[in-house]
Amino acid sequence: MIKPSLTALALLLALAACKEQKPQADYTTPTGPAAYGDVLNTAIVGNPPNLVPYLAADSTASAIAGNIYHALLKYDANLNLAPQLAESYTVAPNNLSITFKLRKGVTFSDGTPLTSADVSATFHALIDPDTKTPYADDYQRVSKFETPDAHTVRVTYAEPFAPSLSSWAGLLVMPAHVIGKTKSFNDTSLKTEPVGTGPYALARWRRGQDVLLAANQTGWQKPYIAQLY
Repeated sequence: MIKPSLTALALLLALAACKEQKPQADYTTPTGPAAYGDVLNTAIVGNPPNLVPYLAADSTASAIAGNIYHALLKYDANLNLAPQLAESYTVAPNNLSITFKLRKGVTFSDGTPLTSADVSATFHALIDPDTKTPYADDYQRVSKFETPDAHTVRVTYAEPFAPSLSSWAGLLVMPAHVIGKTKSFNDTSLKTEPVGTGPYALARWRRGQDVLLAANQTGWQKPYIAQLY
């Protein structure tokens, strides 16, 4: 009973060896300049109430806003904190203050240059007691917020706060000149007309249907994909 089984197995192996071999896909890294353009179609779950994630408290709003705005810091591919709008940062030896140096030459999608005033306006709008947001706690721990010049931001804490540095990867910076147009941040036009420094700008939003983002022509980081739909 064993010999026929071994014979059949040998025959199957022989047939498999004779089967035409398909060419292997080439997974080597392509050379030459990267191409720009085209459209990436994605799916989002739900319909965001607005496009200011602090006010929307909605994952869809956060996903969209993440393409429109930048923070002072970001997480890199290895999940390490890295500069974004801040070109560098320094943590004081006592761990009670952080000084950020902003990148120069960064503009919002309406052409307005980024300055420390924009970081200040965003910070103060978020910690305002009247602002309806669940995200203020980390920033309310700051005891002093300073802008020594147009490209420097310094934050000081009264006591050590473990996530102090990482919290600044969550503060999406919005333009002071737009924030200041309304008495309450709850009523800001940024809810439907976002203005950011990110790689994309809002091109169309049909509530309950779709959102179209187009490459930010004034952005300091040009995306390879022209549109996100």
